[in-house]
Amino acid sequence: MPTAGGLYYASAVLAPEGWGPLASWFVGWSNFCGFVTGPCSVNYALAAMLVTCGSIANPDYVPETWHIYLTLLLLLFVDGIVTMQSTWFIGWVNKVGTVLNLIVVFIFLIWFPVGSINRPKTNDSHAVWTEFDNGTEWPIGWATIMGFLTTIWTMSGYDAPFHLSEECGNANIASPRAIVMTAQFGLWLGWAIIFVIVYTVKDIPDVVAGAYGQPFGSLCLQVLGKNAGLAMFSLNIIAQWFVGEGCTITATRVVFAYSRDGAIPGSRWWSQVHPKTKTPVYATWGVLAVSALLGLLMFASPVAIGAVFSIGAIAQYTAFTIPVALKLFFDNGRFKPGKNIIACPIHEI
Repeated sequence: MPTAGGLYYASAVLAPEGWGPLASWFVGWSNFCGFVTGPCSVNYALAAMLVTCGSIANPDYVPETWHIYLTLLLLLFVDGIVTMQSTWFIGWVNKVGTVLNLIVVFIFLIWFPVGSINRPKTNDSHAVWTEFDNGTEWPIGWATIMGFLTTIWTMSGYDAPFHLSEECGNANIASPRAIVMTAQFGLWLGWAIIFVIVYTVKDIPDVVAGAYGQPFGSLCLQVLGKNAGLAMFSLNIIAQWFVGEGCTITATRVVFAYSRDGAIPGSRWWSQVHPKTKTPVYATWGVLAVSALLGLLMFASPVAIGAVFSIGAIAQYTAFTIPVALKLFFDNGRFKPGKNIIACPIHEI
């Protein structure tokens, strides 16, 4: 069902008779909250990483909250400039970002175990698989389940190809193929990253609550040393920027699609497409303005700004699972399969 509306349209079609509007409303607002908070949460993490780089390079530098916020605003502005460009330009940005992210992952997977400054370079397999340190006050089983809340924030956005389908060719094949590839890359490369981390980390408390307040930065220093660790951390920052840009692009398309259907306040403005770039420029800056306002929560407390991460992850998974459940249990023939990629002529693929 390739449309920029994506999940809320699918929910309306797949829901039982009479339940389409309710399913569409619930999924639509969940998807909206998940994506609109995305640019804030991803760029807040990136801003914190950039400030951490300054702390590592200059030990005398003392970061302040307003430093992170101003960095966040700069990142949002740059994202806006890129996102308001033509679909052709955005497509190339996504291609470069995808390739670069994969390169950075493979560099990390090789460099960490080979370049470790610790002796031995890797931890003993017995310790990795049998020793558990519960750093919470919850029972180990419940603490393990809660630990997955950290990873689902990164394992989201599978429906992004839905929202960009109106801007790509051969969407009936390209969109579902992109969804499957995203999930598979997340599965296998994610496991590989976790394995490298648990086999190379030496002091978990120092990583989680180190002097720099940024776990991955502390991990890089602990395993690779200052100079090499800062280089690896910098590569991760570049990759993270492309992630934030992708979140911004998708969020603007979600807002555009909902506005096109008159579903949110100010739809007349947010649904407008720039005559030259053919992209929703007003929706772009509207999303980034919301992200800038949400970023002010960092002045309240780390818990307050952390809630933005949680809201995004929970809302995203709510929006994912409802259409899937409707397809599995209430379809009754309403789902119309797209083209079979195996049976397609090669020129269409």
